[in-house]
Amino acid sequence: MLLTISLVCLEIMFPNGSLVGLSTVIMSNYYDLPFNDVLDWRKFSVILKETDVYLLKDILRSISEKHFMILNQNLVKVL
Repeated sequence: MLLTISLVCLEIMFPNGSLVGLSTVIMSNYYDLPFNDVLDWRKFSVILKETDVYLLKDILRSISEKHFMILNQNLVKVL
């Protein structure tokens, strides 16, 4: 069985020109993420099923600037 998890860091910029920072996008089909007993991955990343990759642009556009800022701040805490 081949297990794949795709991890992408995207630089998010909104139409008004404000740069939110880096956001982690994880494309995984229900696999356990590393350290999931310690880390709540949803607090600092966007997690999608691999089959939703074609919706990535729309999904990212549907997330508010405020939410991206929260994800980024939480990512900094984890690092």
